[in-house]
Amino acid sequence: MPKGGFGNLIALPLQKFPRKNGYSVFVNKKFEPYIDQWTYLESVKRISKKTVESILLKHNNSSSYTVKSEPTSYDINIPSEITIIRKNGIHIPKNKLPSNILNELIKLAVINNPEFYKAQSKRLSTHRIPRKIDCSYEMDDSVVIPHGCLGDIKAILSRNKITFYIDDQTKVAVTIFIFVGVFCRNKMKRSTL
Repeated sequence: MPKGGFGNLIALPLQKFPRKNGYSVFVNKKFEPYIDQWTYLESVKRISKKTVESILLKHNNSSSYTVKSEPTSYDINIPSEITIIRKNGIHIPKNKLPSNILNELIKLAVINNPEFYKAQSKRLSTHRIPRKIDCSYEMDDSVVIPHGCLGDIKAILSRNKITFYIDDQTKVAVTIFIFVGVFCRNKMKRSTL
């Protein structure tokens, strides 16, 4: 057995009761359990990525299988162009994009919740603390995503060969100067000195 053991993910299924009940054991080509499970586990060698790809190629007769997934491109009902409205957020029309692309765009606005991981690291209960925070929201005809995701939105739309136009409807802030006169009474002046 390696120094430090195999770890819980491997050791727990190979303990007495799961093995006795036949829930999890290593089997040979005839589906008979090996007599000494631990000896067999020690004899298993790690295989390379190239070997995995060659096995996939051999059994699936396709060269499209790879171990690492690439960003997917969707060909179903993709519009040639859309208009994105930029105001209190980036408004992306729901009815023009296929759900796969829309879901990918919404995922851009999902972030990890630091409170969840803080509680988890202190071994506190995470029962009512969400693991992720979704910063997007839906309106009747569009999905609103924060402004900071604009670069990634452009990249996803470009990858799917969708021409996009940005309609900037942000309101320009007007500067207002206000003079506030503050007058102190005699007692107030003495207290501040």
